[in-house]
Amino acid sequence: MAGPTLVSPDPNVVQITADTLLNLTTGMGTGRDPLTQTINVLALPIGRDEADALYLNDWLGAATVDAKPDDATREWRELTGLEPDQLEVFQRAEKDFGINGMINQGLKWARLYGGAGIIMGLDGTGEMHEPLDINRVKEGSLKWLTLVDRWHLIPTALNFNNPLRANWGRPEFYHAFQGPDQIHRSRILFFYGTPLPYHLALRSHFWGGSILDRVKDAVENAGTAQTGIAKLITEAKIDVFKIPGLFEMLKEPEGTSIIQQRIDLAVMGKGIWGAIMMDAAEEYEQKTGALSQGLDGLLDEFLEVVAGAAGIPVTRLLGKSPTGLAATGEENTRVYYDSIKALQESDVEPVLTILDPILHRSTFGQDLPEDYKSTFTSLWQQSETERATTQAQDATRDRTYFDLGVIQEHHIAARLFAEGIYPTLTDEDVTELENLPDDKPPPFGAPFGGLGSEPDPEPGDEPGEE
Repeated sequence: MAGPTLVSPDPNVVQITADTLLNLTTGMGTGRDPLTQTINVLALPIGRDEADALYLNDWLGAATVDAKPDDATREWRELTGLEPDQLEVFQRAEKDFGINGMINQGLKWARLYGGAGIIMGLDGTGEMHEPLDINRVKEGSLKWLTLVDRWHLIPTALNFNNPLRANWGRPEFYHAFQGPDQIHRSRILFFYGTPLPYHLALRSHFWGGSILDRVKDAVENAGTAQTGIAKLITEAKIDVFKIPGLFEMLKEPEGTSIIQQRIDLAVMGKGIWGAIMMDAAEEYEQKTGALSQGLDGLLDEFLEVVAGAAGIPVTRLLGKSPTGLAATGEENTRVYYDSIKALQESDVEPVLTILDPILHRSTFGQDLPEDYKSTFTSLWQQSETERATTQAQDATRDRTYFDLGVIQEHHIAARLFAEGIYPTLTDEDVTELENLPDDKPPPFGAPFGGLGSEPDPEPGDEPGEE
């Protein structure tokens, strides 16, 4: 290995081959520098029992696990491409199987334990160990859905035979609850925890990591700070009695009892008369613990560290309002909602992409329509005032484009129908507007561009003409 290279005129400052600064005068980079002895060590992943304890016994641990899954499934989704009667039946089937709640719980178990899976019970599609062919799913095939956490869904055979297969290097079969029957991976809907490098995924049977691995230290530190502050509160105010000959009195058999009675009388006097009766030789003072000052801010700092480690705004994690002048927390909330959208797209959408065609075939006995679309409802909801302002701006825009000839009445009606602005507006109304002859006014009154205006005068009716 080459020797150190001088990087400064000072002969005590050199750069070693590891790109670490070494200063012989100050000790930086030498054995006297404590930072040179600091290394990152891979901690053991949190076990199931410890995860259970943090989740059940620590409210911060539970909040870091539950917040994102609850928000990801709270507003749920909007479905398009189905006929109104089919949409109602499909959504009822979705509720009957409890899909929303099951996905919510699957996300929580994935964050808590590192993974979970929904096993699908499908009649007439072959044995559980056989790959699922969706074309064999007929009306009424879907019988049950069972959610299992990663500790009860054990992978067996790994696919290392063909690297060209999509599932290469991952489990092909699983056992549920250590049962004897194998379950093919295509019959399970998976939820994974924190993404892991491949060599670590091998250790965890190809599941993810627990979110508690990342926030454990922060949660424990916040709990320690909270407990310490609670104990300091009892010492925030201390009464000090200076009694002449105290130790001599304690030597007497009844000394301790006499002193205790004296203090009890003083405390009783404070409670009854708000004053203390003392002997002329006694002294009394009250001390306030300086450590109790500013501890509320210190606790907030610990809690903010937990929020940062979990990727959840303090306002959401703790349910508190933002602090500071003109603070609304809106920007943090928008960033958080973007992370929820990413969670929906990465963890929930792949599950629904598999489940929706199966549920539709089991409900109606046919494939999903080509224009079927599932869209997660935005978590960012406008207030009534904001909604009214937005609609007024949209109406002004529509009228401007209509007057310019860019759009027609049916374009505006189609948007209003799609957004559900008017509940009484139907698809048939939109179609009627679209098929309306150019020389005939719309069935809803005056043309959009003529609202609130007088009709155009007929030829020869202009003012001033006889």
